[in-house]
Amino acid sequence: MKKTEATYTAKHVKSQRKKSSGKVITPQGVSSPAASIRSLGNISKDTSQDSRQDGSIDFQIPGSGPLLGSEEMRKYLSGSQATVQVTTWNMGSLPLPKEHELRKLFYHDEDESLKKVDIHVISIQECWPDSDAWELELQVCLGPGYALFHSLSFGTLHISIFFRRDLLWFTTEPSDWTMSVRSGRLFKTKGCAGIAFGFFGSKFVFVNSHLSAGDESDRENQRIDELHKILQSYQKPSGKLNGSDAIFLSGDLNFRICRMTREDILDSLRRNRLDNVLENDQLILLLKRPPDTLPKGLQGFMEAATITFRPTYKYDLGTDKFDSSNKKRAPAYTDRIIYKCKNMQNENPTVVCLAYEAVTSLRLSDHKPVYSIFSVHIKPGFDTLPLSGARFKKDLFTRAAQKRAKFLLDRRKKLASTVCNLS
Repeated sequence: MKKTEATYTAKHVKSQRKKSSGKVITPQGVSSPAASIRSLGNISKDTSQDSRQDGSIDFQIPGSGPLLGSEEMRKYLSGSQATVQVTTWNMGSLPLPKEHELRKLFYHDEDESLKKVDIHVISIQECWPDSDAWELELQVCLGPGYALFHSLSFGTLHISIFFRRDLLWFTTEPSDWTMSVRSGRLFKTKGCAGIAFGFFGSKFVFVNSHLSAGDESDRENQRIDELHKILQSYQKPSGKLNGSDAIFLSGDLNFRICRMTREDILDSLRRNRLDNVLENDQLILLLKRPPDTLPKGLQGFMEAATITFRPTYKYDLGTDKFDSSNKKRAPAYTDRIIYKCKNMQNENPTVVCLAYEAVTSLRLSDHKPVYSIFSVHIKPGFDTLPLSGARFKKDLFTRAAQKRAKFLLDRRKKLASTVCNLS
């Protein structure tokens, strides 16, 4: 990982990116990007009759060149690189965050290149029960530059994928699936929700997981077994997406710090000796095992990057203090992002991690959110793939635009009133 990080830095990716050409989809509906009009062919001026319920549009592609080909890809992705942010957060079933709190998930004081995210993947555990309200808040927060491509809920799990609006044309129809690791329970809190899709000629799988909790040694083995089953489960429903270019798994994996007492962990953290803590982390130790000793589903996976942040669990609500309740749970890195990609051991892997951080300023839950930003190499494809027709959740996009417009109008009136009073 160190070698690839030295080869592909955030600065390098920044230099690769140029301003995209062509217009993007308008909030009133979907229109083809101006730069792609010739490739897309004729689209009915009245799209309301041809639009599917989820916002996608049927269109015809003439013989001038494939929509998913390299020529189109160069117009929208300089250097064939897409920037993907994967975010995971156990919300603890808390009420919906206000927008200024939610923005902390997506707007970071990082290098400018890290702000130009093409795809946002948000994995939530113990999510607010109203998934529609949660998706609306995400759409409002991300703004009209993004649109919700696909989402999936399963019990308290929720995963959503937002695309940069002008890139929706180059996606294939998604497939999704769920899996519970607790059989016989009506209300699902542990398991996974996954989405697989194509983007140009590349194939991706994103999985949101919540594994069993507990410090006992048998619980560790249970988590390993659950993780193996989850990572095997995506192969069946993804159909034509088998042989994916990259698989990303994020969530509350509940792995703990072993061979250290709570007091030992806290002492190491006070002395900023994260290395003492991390060398006893169950997931790090697991992924360091020889491949032939790992369950098949886990072989080839690695963590997004070396951890440089403090444990993400468990905090007193509203603070940065570790659990002070009677249970006094030991701090742990429960919230993680792991991935597997093609050419992982080569000098030019398909996926390179640019950032791996915790959002420590968000204090609403007993977990800290974690995000990772990846630079992903995208391949050109062929139009024989099942194109999505720029599908997105149109009604959600419209309601979010209306909500933002009302907010801006109210703010303008408030400012005008303040000016009048001062004068």
